[in-house]
Amino acid sequence: MKIQSLIHAIAISTLITGCAAGDEDIDVETDASDDELTAQLSGGKADSSDAIIRSLNNRLQLGGAPARQLYGLMDADGAQATTVAGYRVLRGRRTACITDGLDTYCELVGVTDSEAEDGFAAGLHGNTTTSSSSYLLRLLRTKTGSTTNDISVPWFRCVRQGGVWCGVEEARELDLAFDKLPPLGTDFVYEGWAILAEATTTGRFAATPQLTQYVPASLALATAYVLTIEPRRNDPASPSDTHIVAASLTAGSSSALTTEHAAAIGTDFATAAAQYILATPSTASMTDNNLGVWFVAPNGPEALMLPTLPQGWIYEGWVVTGTGPAITTGRFRSGMGADSDGAGPTAGPLGGPPRPGQDFITPPRDLVGGMVAITVEPEPDTAAAPFPIRPLLDMEVTSLAPPATQELANTSTERPSGSVVLH
Repeated sequence: MKIQSLIHAIAISTLITGCAAGDEDIDVETDASDDELTAQLSGGKADSSDAIIRSLNNRLQLGGAPARQLYGLMDADGAQATTVAGYRVLRGRRTACITDGLDTYCELVGVTDSEAEDGFAAGLHGNTTTSSSSYLLRLLRTKTGSTTNDISVPWFRCVRQGGVWCGVEEARELDLAFDKLPPLGTDFVYEGWAILAEATTTGRFAATPQLTQYVPASLALATAYVLTIEPRRNDPASPSDTHIVAASLTAGSSSALTTEHAAAIGTDFATAAAQYILATPSTASMTDNNLGVWFVAPNGPEALMLPTLPQGWIYEGWVVTGTGPAITTGRFRSGMGADSDGAGPTAGPLGGPPRPGQDFITPPRDLVGGMVAITVEPEPDTAAAPFPIRPLLDMEVTSLAPPATQELANTSTERPSGSVVLH
């Protein structure tokens, strides 16, 4: 063992051996009340750069990524959950976390270190049965499936020897900048993930041009950053399938966040192409072709030439007429087969072809002069309106009888991108 590592191990051993009595002397009334937790969360401490890890008056206070990590550990372990003023509160031994689905704040009550150990921003210790540190040790054991007395996961390390000491790692900054990152519906949020063997949350946020997130020092060699779209509430502490942009990381260097990264959507849509006809196969009339749009090429190859999407994403067709909102023509994974709603809820009495499209018969909607678009949508959907990843668009529908086709222009440059630097 290197001398420095030996000194560090002796320091931790001495610290926790001297606190075998743990936090027995701390009045249980000092546990954070629901009102205190709510005030801390709404006061902005959950994500401020100077307050993601704080040690104050025998309370270890966490916000941002370490709080989100602890919240996930508690949730997976079945911590007692209540709802307070619309916030979800989890409680364990001398430990509590609160979240509104976007920000998260946690407190652990215990004997806090007067001086942090090397590599750690803060620490606390207590006995082996009723302390917050013994509870955190249990959470780490559950997470890793290990029963050892010295155990770590990103952000946290716990050591049992006489008593239990737990430390919170020092943080490293992730500077992020985004272009064309769209706002989400109220039930969804963005969440960052640092990848090193497994995914570790870097925190949640709403759409913004730039921000700073944090990773623990143990992830200084993280190989990738992935941005996902997550349900704001009731989701597991792991990434969803909806990866929007990603980048390979090199510490200290700026890396491009793109949709085409293999850990994101996997394409830039530069080769996407589509054509359509105006037709109404759900009626017998020969004079109402302007009331239907179908992604069909009667005299040529398939009308939709689209990259295959990963799980978490799906294509959707849209029409816009007049000043009204965009109207869906259905969702689909490829041009080979019907879309999610067949000929659509406004179609006539006859069926449609096994291809994406829609008829607008009842009530009638003339598509000439309107727009036709294909978007890439999160799944599950985040809003009723089109998602702003729109690789294909025809700005003006022309009155052409079938089998004449009309083409959509490739507009794939209109998609999210950005940069990330791990310091």
